[in-house]
Amino acid sequence: MEIIYGVCSWGLGHATRSLPVIRKLISEEYHVTVISNGRSLEVLKKELGPDLQYVDIPDYPMLLSENTRQFLAKSMVYWPVFIKRIEDGLAQLQKILQKKHYDCIISDARYDMYSKKIPSFFISHQMRIMNPLQIQMFERAMERFNQFFFKRFIDVIVPDYKEDNLSGDLSHHLRRIDEDSIHYVGVLSDFSKRPLKKDIDYLISISGPEPQRSMLEEKLASQANELEGNVVLTLGNA
Repeated sequence: MEIIYGVCSWGLGHATRSLPVIRKLISEEYHVTVISNGRSLEVLKKELGPDLQYVDIPDYPMLLSENTRQFLAKSMVYWPVFIKRIEDGLAQLQKILQKKHYDCIISDARYDMYSKKIPSFFISHQMRIMNPLQIQMFERAMERFNQFFFKRFIDVIVPDYKEDNLSGDLSHHLRRIDEDSIHYVGVLSDFSKRPLKKDIDYLISISGPEPQRSMLEEKLASQANELEGNVVLTLGNA
């Protein structure tokens, strides 16, 4: 079976949580073509090796701002760019599908990775998109957008638990999307427990785009001093 696996390049979280899924597909002798961009694609190549086929297709840019005024201003011009990037990604995907037969498409938060002719699955922990201003109208609108967009997929998979969840309001207490219509499959992680001696009490790992990454680092670094025990803070850029 030939599978296309699209991975969002916002940070490294989408890539790292896709690793156990892709490895499972490979172990079941499926042939996987990975589509991503930037550092996410680099990580996937490094972890999965040269035997897979990789395609570099940029996805949509992130909406980032340092303050409320910037956020509002950028929001007005962001969505046309977002839609255009989806159209560009779909066009490039269509060219790939014309050259070779594929049986399935799995998209980790890539809105541009689906086909009406091939069973397509969407993985996301973000059923509603939260905003820093906590504007309810905006969040309801984004949930409606997801509800409309999810119709392009035969199933929506949430990498979280339905009860005792980790993602909170991002994937739960939904107003428009029926939670019984999506599948909560638990945490997707490439980590495994090892019998090692415990030598730290807190591990804080920071990654993501700038300037938010540095802003979060500054806040957490100051608060980490209040913790008792050994604290390890890992920093990274995505």
